[in-house]
Amino acid sequence: MQNLLFFDCRLAINDQPNRLYDMAWDVIVVDGLRGYAKGEPGRMSAIFTAAVMVRSVGRGNVDVLVHDYERTVEKLCSKEFLCPQNLVSTTRSLGHFLIRSGPTEDFCANKTELPIVIKVVIQIA
Repeated sequence: MQNLLFFDCRLAINDQPNRLYDMAWDVIVVDGLRGYAKGEPGRMSAIFTAAVMVRSVGRGNVDVLVHDYERTVEKLCSKEFLCPQNLVSTTRSLGHFLIRSGPTEDFCANKTELPIVIKVVIQIA
């Protein structure tokens, strides 16, 4: 997985200070951007960015916590980029994933429902 600074993907958040993308993380919490109203971007980019950051540095396992996991877009994006096999637990509003960091070409072994996510986002927008 390449560094986010060079990612040519509209989901990538790559306008933060460079040191954030080269850092080995123990925990990443995804709690923004808001997405429950029209015109708000939601957490799709933050989930994608967290998934790439974990896999691009490659130093151990990283806990990724996704707030508002019960929402359709957050759950589907988490399944696509953080992977169902990495889901440790859920509460009413939090999904906990344990991601093995390190080089990989794909996010998940099994593809999920990303076309549904795109359709939902287009309908919301």
